[in-house]
Amino acid sequence: MATLLENWRNTAYGNGMNKQEQEALWQKYFALEKGILRGNLKDPKKVYEGSVKELAESSPSTLSFS
Repeated sequence: MATLLENWRNTAYGNGMNKQEQEALWQKYFALEKGILRGNLKDPKKVYEGSVKELAESSPSTLSFS
């Protein structure tokens, strides 16, 4: 069974995507990441605690690259 990191690497750098498809994936990824970070930085005094899973589940964004 592949790890989460292996799955991400295959999706981001492989899976038979051409250059245009890879660029579209990265544009989508960075736009989502930018939105999450903006939300996190709205209140610089807020402390985020929990596991990566818990933080992901509490995030308003859903990352899906299929």
